[in-house]
Amino acid sequence: MRVIIVGVCTAGKTVLVQKLQQLGYDADTVAQEHSYVASLWNHSSPDVVIYLDAALTTIRRRRDVDFDEELLASERERLAQAREACNLYVKTDDLNEDQVFRRVRRFLEKWERGEVTRRAAKIERHEEQSGTEPPAGGRLY
Repeated sequence: MRVIIVGVCTAGKTVLVQKLQQLGYDADTVAQEHSYVASLWNHSSPDVVIYLDAALTTIRRRRDVDFDEELLASERERLAQAREACNLYVKTDDLNEDQVFRRVRRFLEKWERGEVTRRAAKIERHEEQSGTEPPAGGRLY
């Protein structure tokens, strides 16, 4: 199963991919947030797309970077298509690396058993102050 992880900077993509690969998943991250090619995330024909999100305060806390609302809005704009198509959305602000990993792993296990489908987008911990809206048709997971 090909799993693609996308999301804003410092949301936890790299660590999540490493943990998934250790379990044998064909997982990779796509730097969609830096690309103007809206469909870059889809070039490797993923079976599952996971979107990791984080608020500006979280980004600043996790990494000492000069990051502002304008840059975050720009990243989210570049990620719009991937976000709309994602199978799982995880808001990582209040989660540590292991908690994110466990939620994603639980989702992938359900996916493999056929308990969720491609368009049954699930949303983890969506918060209105995130500045984004959940994927179309999404529901709390």
